[in-house]
Amino acid sequence: ERMKKELLAQSILAADFPQEPDAGLLLPDKELEAHRRGAAWSSTFDPTSFANRFPVLVWLLLIEVTALVVLPLSFLLFKTFHDKGYLFTKALALLLLPYLTWLLVSMKLVEFSRTSVLTALVLLALLNYIILHINRRAIISFVRERWRFLAFQEGIFLGAFLIFLALRLANPDLWHPFRGGEKPMDLAFINAIVRSATMPPYDPWFAGGYLNYYYFGQFIIGTFVKASGVLPEVAVNLAIPVLFATTVSAAFCLVYNLAIKARESRNPIAFSLNPIWAGLFASFFVGIAGNLGGAIQLIKSLLAWLKPGGSFPPFDYWSPSRMIPDQIAITEFPFWSFLFADPHAHMIAIPFTILCLGFAFSIITGSISFKAPWWQQGTYLALIGIVVGSLFAINSWDYPTYLSIVALAVIITCLLYRQRVSLDFIKGAFWRVTLVSAVSYLAFIPFHSRFVVFNGGVHLSNFQTETIHYLGINGLFLFIIASYLLFEIYALSKLFSIRSLTRLQKSLLLASIALLIANIAWMSVVGYGTVALLFGFSFLSLLLLVRRLAIADSSQHYHVFLLLLILGGLGLGIAVDLITANNDIDRMNTIFKLYLQSWVLYALASAGLLWYLMASLSRLKLYRRWIMSFWITAFCFLLLSVSIFPILGTKSRIADRFSTDFRGLDGAAFMTKAIYMDDSNPLPLADDWEAIK
Repeated sequence: ERMKKELLAQSILAADFPQEPDAGLLLPDKELEAHRRGAAWSSTFDPTSFANRFPVLVWLLLIEVTALVVLPLSFLLFKTFHDKGYLFTKALALLLLPYLTWLLVSMKLVEFSRTSVLTALVLLALLNYIILHINRRAIISFVRERWRFLAFQEGIFLGAFLIFLALRLANPDLWHPFRGGEKPMDLAFINAIVRSATMPPYDPWFAGGYLNYYYFGQFIIGTFVKASGVLPEVAVNLAIPVLFATTVSAAFCLVYNLAIKARESRNPIAFSLNPIWAGLFASFFVGIAGNLGGAIQLIKSLLAWLKPGGSFPPFDYWSPSRMIPDQIAITEFPFWSFLFADPHAHMIAIPFTILCLGFAFSIITGSISFKAPWWQQGTYLALIGIVVGSLFAINSWDYPTYLSIVALAVIITCLLYRQRVSLDFIKGAFWRVTLVSAVSYLAFIPFHSRFVVFNGGVHLSNFQTETIHYLGINGLFLFIIASYLLFEIYALSKLFSIRSLTRLQKSLLLASIALLIANIAWMSVVGYGTVALLFGFSFLSLLLLVRRLAIADSSQHYHVFLLLLILGGLGLGIAVDLITANNDIDRMNTIFKLYLQSWVLYALASAGLLWYLMASLSRLKLYRRWIMSFWITAFCFLLLSVSIFPILGTKSRIADRFSTDFRGLDGAAFMTKAIYMDDSNPLPLADDWEAIK
C-alpha cells in the first residue's frame, strides 16, 4: 500500500501539466507597476494629524458634507415624498462619491488618491448646483417649511450613529481567536484598496494578482479613509456606526413616506397614528430587532436555573445566528451583523438595498411621470440603474432580488398608467425595464470585465428548513403579515357574495380551493412544510395584489408596494428550500445571503402593515374587541421576544474579546497587550504589531 502511494506521488510530480496561455487573475505589468509606485503608507497617513486626533469629528463631518451636497439630487429623485427623501441623502452620499471616484480611477483617468476623491466631490457638487439653480425656489421653500422635521430626521441618524459608536468604543478589536469572523480579510481588502493606485486593487492574498471579489463595499469605506486620512484600523470602527445609522435612517424614510401616502389616499380608515411611528417601527424592525432565538435561549436558561442545584448560564450571542440545527446554515439578521461588526459585503449592502426599495416606491408614486419627455424618464431610470448595479459590485447576491423588485415596480406603474394590458403597455414596460437593467450592468463594466465567477449557478437543494425553525427566525414578521392578509380577506369577503356566482363559477372556485389545499398538504407530507406555508401566504398576497391593481388609482400605492415586499420575502424563503448555489457548504451562504434579504423585505413590510393594522383593528365593533385583545397580547409577547437579543446579546458580544480593559476606536490596539495561546504556548501579539508597523 505504501509503495502504491509513493508511485502515485512520483507520477503526479512527473506529470507535464498544461500551462494557461493567458494571465488569468494576474495584474497586467502596467497596473502592477502603478500599484508598486503608489503613495507610501507613511505619506498617506499621519498618526499625529488632526484627522487622527479627532477621527469622529472628521469622519462624521465628511459624511454630512457629502450628504448635504447631494440634497438637491434627492429632492429631484424623491419629489413625491413628503420629506423629499432627506434621509436617503446619507445612502446617496455613501454611494455616489465613491462611485464617481471609482469610475475615474477604473477608466485610468486618474490614480486613486485624495485628489481624485476631491475631483469626484467637485463633479458631484457641480451636478447638484445645477439642480439647485433650476429648483432653488422649491428647495428653499421646502427647507423653510419643514426644517423642524428635517432636524428631527437628522437626530435619528446622529442618534443611531452615536449609539453604535459607543458599542464600537466598548469592543473595537478587529480580531478574536475563536470568533474573529472575517475582519482580517475585510481589513486586508480595505488596506489593499487604499494602497492601490488603480482599480481593480491588488489582491493582498495573491502576490501579483488582482482582487477577484465584489469589493465595491470595501471601496466605499476606502474612499472615505483616503479622503479623511483616518487610519484604517480606526476608520473601520467609524464605518460600522455610519452604515448602521444609514440603514436605520433609510428604513425610517421609506416607511414614513409609505404611511404618508396611505394617509393622503382616499382610504375610509382614519389614520389617527402619526406616520412617524411607522418610520420608527421600520427602524426598529430592520436595524434593532432580533429573531426569536434570544427568547428561546432565555426560556431554556430559566428552566435550567429552576432545576435543583441549577445555575443560570451566560447568554450566548452566537446561537441566534445559527437557528437551523443539524445544518451548516448562517441565520444572521441586520443587528447581529452590525454588532459582530465585520465590514463584510452582506452588511455594507443593507442600506443600499433599502435605497433601491426607496426608488421602487418613488417610481410607483410618480416621482417621474410616464408622460414626461423620454430623455427625462431615461435620465431618472439611468440613475436608478446605477444604484441597482452597485449591488452587484457590493454584494452580488443582492443584485437579482432588487433588480427584480425595481423592474416589477416599473411594470406595475406602467399598468397603472395604461389602465390595461395592451401593446403600448408592453412596449413602455419593456424599454424602461431594459434601460434600468442595461445601465445597472454598463455602469460597472470595468468591474464586470475583470470579475471571474468559478462554477456559478444553482442546483436542487438537498436540505430544507423546518417550519418551526423558519418561524423562529421570522415569527414576528409572519404574525403581522398573516394578520394583514386575514383582515384584508375578511374585508374582501364583505364586498363579495358567493350567491351572485353562477353554478359553473362556484364549481371552479371550489375546485381551485381544493387544489390549493391538496397542493399545500402534499408539499407538507414530502418534507416541504415551510414551502407549503409560504406558498399559502404567497397565494393570498397575490390575490390581494391583483385586487388592488384592479382598482388602479393612486390610493392603492401603499398596499401595492407592501404586497410587493411581502411577495419578495416569501419568494426568497421558498427559493432557499428549492435551490442552492453551487459550491456552497450545505446551504450556508444561500441561507445567509437570501434570508438576510428576506429579513429586510419582511421588516419594512411589517412596519407599514403594523401602522395600518393599528388603525384598522381599532375600528372593530365592541363584540369583536376580544380579537383585538388577543392580537395585542400575542403581538406584545413577540415584540418582547425580539427585543431580548439587542439587550442581552449586546452585553455578551462586547465582553467577547481578549481583554475588556481597553476602550477606544483603534481596532489594532488590543495587539499591544494580547497574548494568544497556541497549544498552551503563549504568543504575545505585541511583536506582530511591531512588525506590522
